[in-house]
Amino acid sequence: MKKNYLITLLLFLCAPIIYAQDYNFEKQNETYATLVNATPVFTEPWNSIEDAPSIALPFNFSLFGKPIDVVYFTGNGLATEFEFEGKFYSSVLFASPELIDLAALDPTADPQTTVTTKLEGVVGSRILKIQVSNAASYYEFAEFDSSTQTVDFQIWLHETTNVISYHYGPNNIVDLEDFAYDGIMGCGLAEISYEGIEDDNLINLIQKSFLLHGSSNAPLLKINQDAFLLDYPTTGVIYRFTPKTLSVDHQEKTPTTITLFPNPTENLLRINGDFDVNVSYSIFDMSGKKLKQGKVTDQTIDVSLLSSGIYILKLDNQSQALKFIKK
Repeated sequence: MKKNYLITLLLFLCAPIIYAQDYNFEKQNETYATLVNATPVFTEPWNSIEDAPSIALPFNFSLFGKPIDVVYFTGNGLATEFEFEGKFYSSVLFASPELIDLAALDPTADPQTTVTTKLEGVVGSRILKIQVSNAASYYEFAEFDSSTQTVDFQIWLHETTNVISYHYGPNNIVDLEDFAYDGIMGCGLAEISYEGIEDDNLINLIQKSFLLHGSSNAPLLKINQDAFLLDYPTTGVIYRFTPKTLSVDHQEKTPTTITLFPNPTENLLRINGDFDVNVSYSIFDMSGKKLKQGKVTDQTIDVSLLSSGIYILKLDNQSQALKFIKK
């Protein structure tokens, strides 16, 4: 499981999910309690995580309405990948900007970074708590060659209710601009599903996301939209995501289909479908990096300056993401 692939999930707000699990969001405040006698996840220092360590779930748990039995620590939260009813799924729990282990930078650092787990409660209402302590910013290290700002937080997975909650502990962040890329952080839940892989590309890519936007003290929940927190949550803040009951009422309408032609193309990409003629667009490469943005002109986009390859086009206010090939 590759971290850059998981981060890419945020960028693909695609075609509809009919029976995807929806979530309610609530912000709470409670004194942060550090876990005692918890079990370490890592036995060696970590920095950029390529093969994320697994954490087996000790009870039945559903994420986006589908059962999972393991999660992976990705450096900025948790993720999981699995097959269910003939489709493949990847889900991500974003809780922080990308982090790094202080021991990977300085083996003598005191205190060290730790990632630990602990199971608490009685059967039927147990909570698996995953704690990150004294973790530094990968961005601060890469950009400024320093690691002075650190964070503590926990992710709780609740038995039976399938509630997910982020609990934020102490941090010494002076400026999020120095801790996270562009001074913003993704926070929330996202799911991607696909039917298979062909020529290294996902087939029938579909996603649902529940992301927080704005001030960390009073964030808004955005569904299937780009969203970012503008500051890091203070100690005692809790973000709680509670599953809604699945019903026909929660089905989503299929959006108007938009098509691209010619595809492949050398210069101009024409867009056909029912959309705002002055809509803004963004173009990403297959790693999720935004390469170009602007407004659609006469239903066309000039892609002549892009290198040959495969790209994703996203129109604002459209859930569909479109793949095209630049010759």
